[in-house]
Amino acid sequence: MKRIIPYIASQFKKDRIWLRRTKPNKRNYQILVALDDSFSMQCNNAGVMSCRAVALLAEALRQLEVGELGIACFGKETHIVHELHEPFTGESGPRAFSEVTFAQKSTSLKILLETSLDYLDAARERMHGQTRSTTQQLQQMMFIISDGQITEDRLELRRLLLRAEENRQIVVFVLLDVKSAAAPTAAVGGGGVASVGESCVAQKETGSLSTAPLAAKDLSQLSPAERLRRLKAEREARLHRVQSSSVLDMQLVEFKGGKVVRRSYMEEFPFPYYLIVRELEALPGAIADAMRQWFELLNVQQ
Repeated sequence: MKRIIPYIASQFKKDRIWLRRTKPNKRNYQILVALDDSFSMQCNNAGVMSCRAVALLAEALRQLEVGELGIACFGKETHIVHELHEPFTGESGPRAFSEVTFAQKSTSLKILLETSLDYLDAARERMHGQTRSTTQQLQQMMFIISDGQITEDRLELRRLLLRAEENRQIVVFVLLDVKSAAAPTAAVGGGGVASVGESCVAQKETGSLSTAPLAAKDLSQLSPAERLRRLKAEREARLHRVQSSSVLDMQLVEFKGGKVVRRSYMEEFPFPYYLIVRELEALPGAIADAMRQWFELLNVQQ
């Protein structure tokens, strides 16, 4: 009571006593960053820039003492390369990034969400077992950084994202919508189950082969080896056209009632929170701004 009276008399000004009461606990937040480990991330240098962005984020969180940071990589399989409860130091950081090879040939967002959400659930239970206070709720957030398009069942992904929402877990999809002239064969690498190209320079191996669509009659007149080369060149040309277009310009085509229906790729996007980054240099700032908005929203709610 002796402290409350001067506080009221000072027109509810927050002095040092009250600032100490409202300062966030360093264990209030858990942030998991999932890096796309597919081949296409190394072709356009997105992988290196993503690792740098995560390193800057880890350093900022360490200085602010606002919580824990974990790192995962995903492709066909998902691995936790840096645990949430481990401090991000000059030794643990490079060791974690050394496990991100950007060499996986396919990706599965379904497996990523299942693995990461289970991991966050276990981390929450661990934190509840370590703290005595029940007045403050643990806040969890996950960033998914990928350069590819989603080709999986969107309804299944929404089901998993609904589970995250019910558990107060914010999932933000960071889509690297960056054109890459050096990697035309790796256009499908990131957010789907489609396979990526075998090599960044695969286009050079095709020489001057024509990439015009081939009819079945034309294929039947070619030798087996020539047929394979022509089909590969046509496939790479299609991937190159996808890579040259922004995700905002892409369309999905489906058949309904015997008619062709076209709709925007971003229409009914399964992730309610997402960022589209057109320049890799802006990636750290985009993630930092998303975190700032998240912190501000939590402060308003509290």
